[in-house]
This record gives sequence, structure tokens and C-alpha cells, in this order.
Amino acid sequence: MTHRARLLGIALAVAVAAALLPGGASAREWPSWLGRCSAAELCGRFSVPLDRADPAKGTFGLNVVVLPAVDEAKRRPDAITAIAGGPGGASTQMASWTQSTFFLAAQTRDIVLVDQRGTGKSKPLFCPVAGLVTNTSGPDQIRAYWANCLAGAGVEPRLLTTAVAMDDLDDVRAALGYPQLNLYGGSYGATAVQYYLLQHGDHARTAILDGGTLLDVPIFERYAASGQAMLDTLFARCAANTACHRAFPSPARDLRTVLARLDRKPVKLSGQTVTRDDLADAIQLLSRQPQTAAMIPLVLRIAARDGIARAAAAFNAPGPTGDPRPQVMQWAIRCLEPWARFDLAEAKRLGATSYLGPTMLRAARYAQATCSAMPPFDDIPGADRRVPSPVPALVVVGGQDPQDPLANVAGITAVMPNARVVVVRGAGHGAVNHGCTERLADTFLQKGTTAGLDTRCTGKAPLTPFALSLPAA
Repeated sequence: MTHRARLLGIALAVAVAAALLPGGASAREWPSWLGRCSAAELCGRFSVPLDRADPAKGTFGLNVVVLPAVDEAKRRPDAITAIAGGPGGASTQMASWTQSTFFLAAQTRDIVLVDQRGTGKSKPLFCPVAGLVTNTSGPDQIRAYWANCLAGAGVEPRLLTTAVAMDDLDDVRAALGYPQLNLYGGSYGATAVQYYLLQHGDHARTAILDGGTLLDVPIFERYAASGQAMLDTLFARCAANTACHRAFPSPARDLRTVLARLDRKPVKLSGQTVTRDDLADAIQLLSRQPQTAAMIPLVLRIAARDGIARAAAAFNAPGPTGDPRPQVMQWAIRCLEPWARFDLAEAKRLGATSYLGPTMLRAARYAQATCSAMPPFDDIPGADRRVPSPVPALVVVGGQDPQDPLANVAGITAVMPNARVVVVRGAGHGAVNHGCTERLADTFLQKGTTAGLDTRCTGKAPLTPFALSLPAA
């Protein structure tokens, strides 16, 4: 039985015992807008002002999920909250993950999860399928599509931004009576955590930034260069591994070969056209997690030797699925917030030697056209620079993260003196569950400080062995 399985077994036993004891978890009174939706969860819709500057505009209903502390008798006043990545993820879908990851802390702390406006079950907003545009569409077409989408959205883009969402989260905190929150954010969620520290830092007990980037670092402009740097490291590790090097003498050459072929002529595959950008996006997707990154040299060798069709099965890496329509909230944030800037000239300069360079240049042109349809907006003061905060913070960086590498949080302790940066060897994008890091994060959350935290184990986290052949069908 694994360590996590044993812990979950204990949790189940404790929960059952608490339910049977007089005065257990069921004895606590909850606000009327929360109701039992499962044995372990409370769910409800909490109303916040649609526009805090103009209350006459009405309210917005937020989807909220609460997991009460397992041990009610020892419940602490502070709660745990996790903010989904994206932007556009639904935080309430992280309920079981949050309880499992912060298992010991969740014994004595409630977990509170809120879907941001325009996501999950908080009035999800998408553009129409009709006239759908892509990175290869013309700028006028993209602009017209988005103008039409925003006209029918029913919510101004500025009211879907991160600062508004963090005000919403703090209103939920206050309504439930928690003096402070323990914040976790992965990827974009780490950006949102920084906004919360900027706006409501007094109500934060701890913060965990997992696979995040500081607010003054242009992540999208660096995206291609960061992806290439990770791939270079991966290929160097393959070259130093006897078995990998023997099987795949030059993954970099294989990548150049396949990209050049697709530049000359895209491939038809199962009724779909596979382009250079499709391959680049697939490689980047594979590179995000160590298990799939370990397949990249093999996939490239097969693609170079036998063609894309032969390697296609391996390109189906786990990734975003579901509604193909653009999400209004995601693009409101990407267009209106300074951390998401995506200057064309910078994207071209920084991506000049990256396999992702041409792909990101097209993405930058799409973003430029999309954002030209957005009404002008000034974000909250301080959102364009590093957030000063005394809150204890654990900053978790995957040693193989192709999106938010160590360079993207460099110098954080100058503004967050109680932050501790840990690089998790062998981990990709989002490293808190890799190796010993989960236990480390849980311990940090319980103690509320990085002082005395032994992080040496993160440098010994396992490296995923390279895949030398495809699994048998």
C-alpha cells in the first residue's frame, strides 16, 4: 500500500468516526447559502457585487465548495484555498486533489474553493462556435469575431480580471468567518495568489506558488525561449545517458527534420491537417510533465524516420480538453493585465532560436488582434511589478519546467523576505506532487513558516527514465 493510500484510508476512518460522534462535524452551523452536496462537501452560490464601483449593476453568483476539516474538535480558524491555473480553470474541481495534497493540514482546516467569474459553474462565458478564428486568421477577422463575442457576453471584460476575482475570494473568506487563508496557486493560480497578497495580504497566513512567474516577468514573451531551454537540457541528459544516446543519437536534429518537412508540406492525418505549429505545440505539451517529456526523443526519432502518422499516438499527451471555444475570462485577463504582455517584437527576438519561435509569433499576432477588441483598462496599482509581502511563502519550481522556470522567480526574496524557493529535480510544470515535495508543502502549511524546513530532498527527487520504445499495443 502506498503512503498516500494509507493516509486516505486513515482519513476515511476519521471522517466516519467524526460523523458517528455527538457534536461532530455536522454540529457546526453554516450560512444558509451553503448546503450539503456530498458526504464530504458543502456547495453553494455566493452573491458578490457585479461591479463594486457601481452597486446598481446588480450581483454575480459564485460557485463555492467547502470541505470541512476532518477533525472538527481540533479545527483551526484559518482555511486552505487552491486557485486553479489557466487562466480559466475551475478551482472547485480541485477539491479531492487539495484534500489529498495537504492531507495533514486538512485534518484541522477547512478547504474553501471558489470558481472565478466566467469559469466552472460561476457563469462560464465562451465565444460562439460560428466564425471561430485561429492563429492563422487575419487580424481584421479576429478583431471582428471578438467584438461580436464581447457584445454578446453580457459582462464587461474588466469585471472578469484577477483583481476582481481576488476581491470575490476575500468576500467569501469574510462571509465564512475565516480571519486568514492559506493560499495555493499553480501556474496562473500562482499569479492570482500574488494579486491576493497585493490586495488582501493581511488575510493571508501562508502562500504556495507552484510553477509560477513574478508579475514583472513577461511569461508569454519568454515562452518560446523557456521551452527551448528545457528541451536543450532534456537532450543533453539523453546524450549523457548511454541507452538514450544509442537509441536516439540526435533528438535535436530529428526535431529540425520534422519541422522542416511540415514547413514544406503539412500532413493529413485522420481527416485533420497537421502543421508545424501543431507539432511544436505537441512537443511543448509533452515537455510539461516528466513522464511525457521522457518520451520526446523516442517520438521525434519515430517521426523523423517513419513519419508523423507513425508517431501520432504518442502526441496525444494529457492536456486541456473540452470546449474548443475561446473563454472570455481567459482573454480578458490576458489582454488587460500587465503580466500577460505579449509584444510582437519581443516575442520575435526572444524566440528567434527556439522551435516554438514561429508558433509564438503567430500567437502574439492573434493576441494583438484579440486585445484590440477589448475596451481600455487600467489594472490595480502595483500589478505591473513584484509584490512586496511578509507572508511566509513556499515557491516551488520544477527543475524541468518549460513554462515557468527558476529564472521567472529570480530575486523574489528581495520583496518577499519570508519566501523560500525550492527547485524540484526532475519535475515539470507544477511540482508540488513530485517526490517529497508534497510532504514538504503539507508540513509548511501546518507550521506556517519556512524556518527550519528541510528542503534537501527536493534536489534528490527522481528523474523519469527515458522511454526507449513505444508500449505494446
